[in-house]
Amino acid sequence: MRKRRKATFSRRSALQASGLGLITLSVGGCMQQLTPRAAQASSVDYQVLSAEDVAILEGLGETLVPGAREAGIAPYVEAGLAADPSDSLLMIRYLDVPAPWDGFYKAGLAALDAFTLREAGNRFAYLSPYSQAEIVRTISQGQPDGWSDNGAPPAPFFYFALRGDAIDVTWGTMEGFDRFEQPYLAHIEPPTPW
Repeated sequence: MRKRRKATFSRRSALQASGLGLITLSVGGCMQQLTPRAAQASSVDYQVLSAEDVAILEGLGETLVPGAREAGIAPYVEAGLAADPSDSLLMIRYLDVPAPWDGFYKAGLAALDAFTLREAGNRFAYLSPYSQAEIVRTISQGQPDGWSDNGAPPAPFFYFALRGDAIDVTWGTMEGFDRFEQPYLAHIEPPTPW
């Protein structure tokens, strides 16, 4: 089991960085704050997700929201799972699922891959975009037989959570708003500090 490295950043600096779209990850053995897109282009030291998880997650993210792979869906999820739960920006945080959430993601990705292998005869990451979309359509509409054999979350719930993450990393950034030609309006600052 890999040991998680704890960032030395404070909650305040993490929240300020998240406002800028930055995540904290280990790159080349050093903790860095990068955008998910910049992290995608770097050599991220994945501490939570395996290489197989990353391949499935990137394919799933790209199927859910085109551009999610390049936007950094895998580093985004990695950072969210490695962070203190109160600092995580992952959709699962808001869905009443108790932390830690790595089991939710890892079991869901494994169930998706196992289902794909049964249905399509190949692993999810190696399917054509059309076949990936067909698999995703199936899991979004109901619970496939055998899906929860490994303790995975219900398929439509897993789909919903990952879709939220893919939308956030792709469109919930200043760059994403620019592509919509909309101004990025930061949250209104509270009148008193929290």
